[in-house]
Amino acid sequence: MKFTIETAKVQQLPAIADLATEIWNEHYLGIISQPQIDYMLEKDYNLDALQKDADLGTIFLIATQEKQPIGFAAFKSLCSETLKLEKLYLLNAYQGQGIGAALLKQVETVALARGARDIILFVNKHNRLAISAYCRAGYVHFDSVLESIGEGFFVDDFILRKTLGLSH
Repeated sequence: MKFTIETAKVQQLPAIADLATEIWNEHYLGIISQPQIDYMLEKDYNLDALQKDADLGTIFLIATQEKQPIGFAAFKSLCSETLKLEKLYLLNAYQGQGIGAALLKQVETVALARGARDIILFVNKHNRLAISAYCRAGYVHFDSVLESIGEGFFVDDFILRKTLGLSH
């Protein structure tokens, strides 16, 4: 299956917002509630929020197949040595085909080029598929977080980390 990964342009942010809505609704129901999905999509994936992220230095990658967006990643530098993977999502129909791994590898390549030593990410503690994929890619449990995000909702995440240049 042929796909491409490129740095997203500002004109592609609406496609990323649409992908987020589709992916979150197909993947996260059963992990978190529909009201929390709706709240998080409105808070973090509307065009204004995505544009603000981009303005503050978040880089978006978009994966396409036959010019159709199928997934995306977003990351930013926390400091010179650490990059944070903010988002990595792929439509369910394209999972298990190496596309998510390729997105992750592209993020790692950029991190190394920027001189980063570590990548950290947050993943919902009940998102077994994602946790398994990150562990296969060499990410290890670093910490956990349980914090309020408003409206009575919480993130209940593992924090995973990978030290670049080390094979696991």
